[in-house]
Amino acid sequence: MEDPNIEKEPTCNQCHGLDLEEWEQEENWIVDHPDQPFPGPRAPYDKDKLKRCGRCRLVYYCSPECQRSDYKDHKEDCIQVHNTRQEYIRLRDELTHAPGFFGDMQNFFETSVGHFWGSMEPRDYCRARAWYARAIHNFAHRTELYSSWQKALDHYMDLMRLSSSDNQGLRDVAPFVMIQMARYDDAYNFIKFWWVGPQHDEQVVAPSKEGDWLYLTGQNKMEDLLAIPTGGESVQSLAHVMALLLMKLRIVAHYHELKRKYECFVKDNKKGAADDTGVRLVSDQLAMAHIHDHVTAPYTEKDIKEQNQQIDKLLFRAHKDNKYMLPALINPGPMWDMGPPEYSSWGGPEEAYLVMENCVRQFGRTPHARKRILAFLASPEAERARRGARH
Repeated sequence: MEDPNIEKEPTCNQCHGLDLEEWEQEENWIVDHPDQPFPGPRAPYDKDKLKRCGRCRLVYYCSPECQRSDYKDHKEDCIQVHNTRQEYIRLRDELTHAPGFFGDMQNFFETSVGHFWGSMEPRDYCRARAWYARAIHNFAHRTELYSSWQKALDHYMDLMRLSSSDNQGLRDVAPFVMIQMARYDDAYNFIKFWWVGPQHDEQVVAPSKEGDWLYLTGQNKMEDLLAIPTGGESVQSLAHVMALLLMKLRIVAHYHELKRKYECFVKDNKKGAADDTGVRLVSDQLAMAHIHDHVTAPYTEKDIKEQNQQIDKLLFRAHKDNKYMLPALINPGPMWDMGPPEYSSWGGPEEAYLVMENCVRQFGRTPHARKRILAFLASPEAERARRGARH
């Protein structure tokens, strides 16, 4: 299930390929339908004619006029991304020619992969790169550009490669970026790696290069992760519980979307069958069978029943772990008013805030997610979860 709001292809950050009248129509649409993509036509771009912003390197413009018109809105993001990038590059260059123990020079990117946080020298670099990644992340959240989500994720993943213990907690952010990009298999493989007990192989991490995938592969995202035995080093964070819940809700939503499309096709086919020619009828029957295969192949009724059961378990687990989390998804206003926390503790509102800021929009865009959460919060199971909450 892909988010239709994500811009997969680059467009002008100002006009988006629309003339003035179409641009005004889109602006009005966004005001009235903030969670739905603009349905109007967009002129195809010649990618070679789009020019990238030279400072932030994230957005594109079709003309100098569009870039000047957009600068007032783009300025803050542009400067933030540029400044954090400059600091990250400065510290990166220092680590490639750092003084060694014996007066020689060492390159931490060759000698300390997997252990950056274990030495004092690379920590400022890790912090600066994380701030740069977060600046790109925040920009992607506002512009919904796929390429920006990809860049943010690339930095998060490489930081976890350089410091395989993930002392910065980036493992709680990365799955939501993957889900935003509809990379559900990667998100599940990543979560399961931490969930069952991280065991980074030194012989795999040390020679790895930027972009290498160091986590599980080929896992079944339909399985019940809560029922799988875990190791002593497992990490089962609230963020991962919520990411699993989001994926399961979207699997069920996707199934019902496909089923609805198939039923509409069948209805329309029967309605026009009486007037169709034999050739047309055969063609429609083949198309119907093709659509039916798309409905039945990914999921069965049994699969969806099991996914709904897992959703109930994940709702219970989330509410047990943090009583503020699910209510914050229904009404995030009070949590936003609290502002970014300076610290976080298990089960507290600060923990819920840090998770909510990465996923509240995605839950809002998932069909029937709000309804499921409200139904759970009104059920006796919610009270039972609160009574068993961790302290």
